This record gives sequence, structure tokens and C-alpha cells, in this order.
Amino acid sequence: MANRWLEEGTGIWMTDGGRLLIFATWRNAMRKDILALVVSAEPGPAAALETGLRQQSLKTRRVGTCREAEELIMRDTKPDIIFSDISMPDGTWADVVRMIKKERGSAEVIVVSRLPNTELYMEVMERGGFDFITPPFAPSDLAYLVQSATVDASKRWGAHMRVHASTA
Repeated sequence: MANRWLEEGTGIWMTDGGRLLIFATWRNAMRKDILALVVSAEPGPAAALETGLRQQSLKTRRVGTCREAEELIMRDTKPDIIFSDISMPDGTWADVVRMIKKERGSAEVIVVSRLPNTELYMEVMERGGFDFITPPFAPSDLAYLVQSATVDASKRWGAHMRVHASTA
């Protein structure tokens, strides 16, 4: 039987044929110091997104260009999750995905667009983005998206560490 996820309160239950495999509360699934990077040249939507993320108790940092994003990603204080506009003055969301995969493969990139666009959504998914979101940013949607992205990233990081440990 395929795995399935069931939300219950602030936790997630993952079952496989009725057996409990994982239970994690929101606070345990995410470190309290999660850093969300917002890459956006447009202050209006970025400010609304930052407000929503802060309401989820995330630390936020906003930059307006791909170059600024790359500088932050290469520092010791790397973002755990990235929200990127479709385009910035010096690049696009695809550049952000490439740089995060190159520098630190565990952060997820979520593309932010003013309008729903099925073709763009498919391209984002095919090129390694985590998801696609449009304003307005409902608190419940942001909470679910951040939790999903963070859990997915931590699974990949755990797999990376297991592979690294087995080859050492």
C-alpha cells in the first residue's frame, strides 16, 4: 500500500498500511530559526509575503537581485527556504534554482507569480523548483507550503548525510 500523509492538529502522521512511521509536530519538524529568503525586485508582494512568513515565526531576509541572493546563499547563514519572483533585474527564478542546487542542495525554491500560469508551474517543477504560489498569501497556505518544503528538504539532507557517512 502506498504511503499517505494525514494531518492531525499541528502534527503530521505518515502511515504505511496502518503502521505509524513518522509523527512530527510543527515545532519539531522545523527549527525555530528557519530563515526564509525572499528574492524580489517588487516591494509590494514581497512585503506581504514577508509578513505572512513572519506570522509563521520564520526569520526573513529580502534581496532584490539574483546576485544578492547568491551572496547570501554562499555565506554561513544560508536560507532554509527561498521564495523567488519570476524575474529580477539580473536573472530569473531558474537562476535561483540553479544556484541553490549548486551551493546548497537542501533548500527548496518556491516561485512567486502575480498570476496563475500552468505552463510556468510545469516548468518550475521540471527544473527543480519546489512549488509555485500566487498572492494573496493565505496564512494556512503559507504554513502548509513552508512545512512541506522544510520536511522535504530535511529528508533530502538526511539522505545525503547517510550516503556521506556510508562512504566515509
